[in-house]
Order: sequence, then structure tokens, then C-alpha cells
Amino acid sequence: MFLIGLLLHIFLSLRNIFVIKLSQKISETAQNEQGNRPYTRYTKQVSQGESKVPFWTHMFFKERYQKKRKRSMNMKTKKKENMKKKRGVA
Repeated sequence: MFLIGLLLHIFLSLRNIFVIKLSQKISETAQNEQGNRPYTRYTKQVSQGESKVPFWTHMFFKERYQKKRKRSMNMKTKKKENMKKKRGVA
């Protein structure tokens, strides 16, 4: 039983090392293909100064992020006001 556990531990350790080395190799290859930039799905080879993401995609996500942020800020202020009311501070 001990021997099986030891072999399993060794196997898993070697597998983890292999996976780490493989992922490093993949990221190196991707960086070389992208001109020493980390690879992302939306990144394309562009000249200096251009955005990496298409403009409309960027605007869509920016708008969505701002709406979510505004909503969460409103929720935070409402929670603060409710806490003050409960304490009797307001």
C-alpha cells in the first residue's frame, strides 16, 4: 500500500513538472509569434499606437463596465444609507 502511494506521488510530481514545462514552452512560442507580447485571444499584430482590440468591441465592453460600476456604486451608497438609518445616525 505504501509503495503504491509512493509511486502515485512520484507520478503526479513528474506530471506537474511536465505540465509546467509545457505551459512555459507554449507561452514562449506565443510571445515570439506576437513580438514579445503575451498572447491574448483578441490581440493581433498591429503597428505602434493602434489599439489591440477593435474599436467597437472596446467601446461595448467599456460601456458595459461603466454601467455595472455605476450600478454597484449605487448599491453601495444605498447600503450605507440603510446602515445609517438602522443606527439612527442620519
